[in-house]
Amino acid sequence: MYSVVTVQFPIIKFYFHTFMWHFCSFHAFQSRANGYQFFISNGTDVPSGIKCYEDVDAGNPNVIQNITSCNLTGKTLMIYIKNTSGYAHMDVCEVDVYGCFSNKYGDQCQNDSNCKHGCDPDNGVCDSPYCNAGWSGSRFCDQPCSQVTFGENCLQRCHCKTPGCNSQTGVCLIPGCQAGYSGASCSQACINTRFGENCSSECHCNTPGCDSVSGRCTIPGCAAGWKGETCSTSCSEGEFGKGCKVLCHCAEPGCNKENGICTKPNTGCLAGWNGTTCSQDSPELDEIEAAEGSGGVIGGVVGSCVVAIVAVVAIILLKRRHETSTRNKYKESVRDPTDDNVTVKTEENNPREKILSEDNGTRSNSRPTEDNIVDEEETIYMNNALDHQ
Repeated sequence: MYSVVTVQFPIIKFYFHTFMWHFCSFHAFQSRANGYQFFISNGTDVPSGIKCYEDVDAGNPNVIQNITSCNLTGKTLMIYIKNTSGYAHMDVCEVDVYGCFSNKYGDQCQNDSNCKHGCDPDNGVCDSPYCNAGWSGSRFCDQPCSQVTFGENCLQRCHCKTPGCNSQTGVCLIPGCQAGYSGASCSQACINTRFGENCSSECHCNTPGCDSVSGRCTIPGCAAGWKGETCSTSCSEGEFGKGCKVLCHCAEPGCNKENGICTKPNTGCLAGWNGTTCSQDSPELDEIEAAEGSGGVIGGVVGSCVVAIVAVVAIILLKRRHETSTRNKYKESVRDPTDDNVTVKTEENNPREKILSEDNGTRSNSRPTEDNIVDEEETIYMNNALDHQ
């Protein structure tokens, strides 16, 4: 039993058999190895892989061969002889391979390499620009991935809620993804209808597509049966349609949140509503409400008129009462002007208080009439008001 390993083949040394099968010494029959070829392969087909050497020199090959052109990495070393002379035989006595395993380098192959396709066995320079998972670097692949990167050449990024993931597989050290990502390595972005941590929430936008982190619809508007900023809240009972903006008035509460059809349509609608979704006003109810509205308007107008009339009557009564009171006060203060003990103020004494009427330029000493008294009352009332200013 043996295991197949990948080996770097910088130097291959082998010996041909001589005529004597159990001795490794020179003999003339080495001509049977003319035109031999070397292949470095990862398969088992013969020949396969990369041909790194072919005997094209004239004459027989030397018994001991040192091949240095096969500095390649592979699992199989094939010696292939194609001889058209009829003497093709595999007379190889011994094969020595000098080199390191593909992940080692140095004088004693003591250094580890993280190159994906092998490295130079002497200095460790990678044979290709590809590094093993968990490593990066332009020549030696000797730089480990950061705590948020993983994979070959550290090209993949893990979006763990708590930063830190396996540098090779990307599995979060503490399970849980950031909003907008899912998967064992939290490197898979949410599809366009999901959002949040581990993509665990679903947005029901009228036009599919929402922000993978916040859940806000790319084009605002919720699908029928959903509401909320992220369109992830189902309509409440009695609501339906896009954004849950329509109400169903079923006699037996409950309707389909998308189309509004009553859960128990045979029970009908509440009074005043009709239609398959019980969301349409009843025409009869509209007429009743219209009539009630008209009666209310008429009653309001009549009431306003009555209030206005009462106010006018009250003002007239108050004015008359005031005039009567003023007239009585005046009668008590005015006495006969022929009385020598009474001093009558004339227009000459006080122009603002005129209590005698003039007729054709002469003063009248007769007693004032009732009409004159009213005029004089107004004059006295106004003069008193001026005196108190």
